[in-house]
Amino acid sequence: MGVVRAVDGDTVVVENDERVRVLGVDAPELGRDGRPGDCGAAQAQARLAELIGEGSVEVEGTTRDRYGRTLAVVHAEGVDVALLMLQEGWVSAWVPAGGVYPPDWLAYVEAEHQARSQRRGGWADCATVGRSSVAGVSAAG
Repeated sequence: MGVVRAVDGDTVVVENDERVRVLGVDAPELGRDGRPGDCGAAQAQARLAELIGEGSVEVEGTTRDRYGRTLAVVHAEGVDVALLMLQEGWVSAWVPAGGVYPPDWLAYVEAEHQARSQRRGGWADCATVGRSSVAGVSAAG
């Protein structure tokens, strides 16, 4: 699918103006309506935009969220965008209550823990990086 743009750090618009929410992660919120954005939001959006570039992405998912966005695992040039952004510390591993988990959920959890402990990306300067579903949970058990 062709990509139009990164809306924020966890949502992209693809061809036909379809909004796709990257499954399994949450990014800090950008500011709007005169309110300031969360710490690290602009950097998360910029990194997602860099990863998806102007090429095409693979979108694996058909479920929709309450906002009508497709929930999907997104790959750019064969790379799981969510996992890489977790490893770099720009997003948190997150699934809403009753939501769909990505196939590599345990890798997502471990990536968030590693980024937090090594203070990568947003974790270097921010108290939180989006919402996390994994506080106190590790991939090891």
